[in-house]
Amino acid sequence: MRAAVLAVLLCLWAGAAVAHAVLLETDPGDGARLATPPSSVSLRFNEHVAPIAARLIGPDGAVATLTPSARGYSIDVALPAALAPGGYYLAWRVASADTHPIAGTLAFSVGDGPAAAPISGAAGADAWRGAAILARAVRDVALALGVGGAAFLALVGARRSHSIYVALATAAGATIAGAALAGARLADADPWTESAWNAALATTAGDAMVAILAGVALAALPGRVGPFAGLAAVAIGTALTGHAATAEPRWLFGTAQALHVGAAIFWLGAFWPLAAELRRAPARAARWGVTFSPFGMAAVSLVALGGVALTAAHGVGISVDYAMLVAGKATFLGLMVFLAAENRAAAAAGARGTDPAATARFARNLTLEAIAGAGVLVFAAILAHTAPTAGHAQAHAHALAPRADLSLAIVRDGRILSIARTGARLELHLGDAAGAPIDAKEFAVVLSGGAFEALRRSPQRLGPGHYALVEPALTLPATGPQTRPRNLRVEALIDDFSAATFETELRGR
Repeated sequence: MRAAVLAVLLCLWAGAAVAHAVLLETDPGDGARLATPPSSVSLRFNEHVAPIAARLIGPDGAVATLTPSARGYSIDVALPAALAPGGYYLAWRVASADTHPIAGTLAFSVGDGPAAAPISGAAGADAWRGAAILARAVRDVALALGVGGAAFLALVGARRSHSIYVALATAAGATIAGAALAGARLADADPWTESAWNAALATTAGDAMVAILAGVALAALPGRVGPFAGLAAVAIGTALTGHAATAEPRWLFGTAQALHVGAAIFWLGAFWPLAAELRRAPARAARWGVTFSPFGMAAVSLVALGGVALTAAHGVGISVDYAMLVAGKATFLGLMVFLAAENRAAAAAGARGTDPAATARFARNLTLEAIAGAGVLVFAAILAHTAPTAGHAQAHAHALAPRADLSLAIVRDGRILSIARTGARLELHLGDAAGAPIDAKEFAVVLSGGAFEALRRSPQRLGPGHYALVEPALTLPATGPQTRPRNLRVEALIDDFSAATFETELRGR
């Protein structure tokens, strides 16, 4: 039975992934030339998104901040009246249902003025990712220790220690920090700013924060009802946002997510109280283990079933990096299942007093299971902030000897990208370390920062590994130093199995 459960978990967890919101169409279309100024711009997505920000960059470089509004699967942006002839760029930013930021820039032209060059696609911003992963990991560990620990002690009828309340306070702080960081990533702002909090509270990140904080408060109440009510509230809160919030029907997969997380928190929360009691009163700890064992195995089953349901909801192709993270989480989870079955036998024997070595084995297994549980939570935190498909991955490269205007070389994984700009012409050469050209299957240049959001260009191929962006593709409004693009990223699909991303800051522009 133990081997079967482990095999099922390892196979099913390995396929979990999720897709982000995708921009389907715009009105007016990207690159459209309009005889009369439009009154608004509409962006239609494949799922519900929350509007975060919009900026209109005019032909004179002036930047106007606009207020987008949601309408079903669409976002509408009302434009200023009587736009002057010329090219315009609408930089937009929204939050997908899993609170990941999606951003892009739409180009259109009015009248007989210079055309705004069309762009393609949209990209997600990823600021504050490391801090968000840390906050998520601390939150989940503290929820397990505080809420899960309080529920376990209520089950066995034991008094709480002060460490439970410390864990609850830590969970509350990490939850608030996580919401602020989610808002910062969405609004491309610092987490302590008003724009970051407005973004968080306008999305499911705010709903989840409120529910989890309510659960923490309930878990702090005395008696047996509060901890279990708090456990339920926390489980519901975690299902309100993240990857589970994107699957339809949401009530079904949201329920699966809530059961999955609630059972995991309850299961993990038992480890430290049991380990502490083993040092003080081994026989009583063993009896606690016997009492908890049926509930613990039920929790294991719910964790597994929740994983199966979520895999069914999000079973799509994933990148190698994402698959490795999932495999790491599955490995720790499999170890926990194995140790849970071992603990059931060890605890029962220790409680009967028939096996003196059982208590020592029980203590060792609890320590190992707690370590494995922490590993599961760390991997879960990283996965929550990792795009599952290779197309969403963005990597930073090292820029060598940047010179005046825009002339530099970027090295990544033995490949060299040389970039030179002359006036309105940008030339790019992609080659290997020996200087041989690399002819990529796909090649794109993305400008971002300042007032722009993921301004993507498709350069002209001049020869093997040789590309150029020329007028009008390089035409940008005459923006000032604070609003013009500050970052350049080149995405090259080398072949069907490998890709390279080069990124640098634009200096001296």
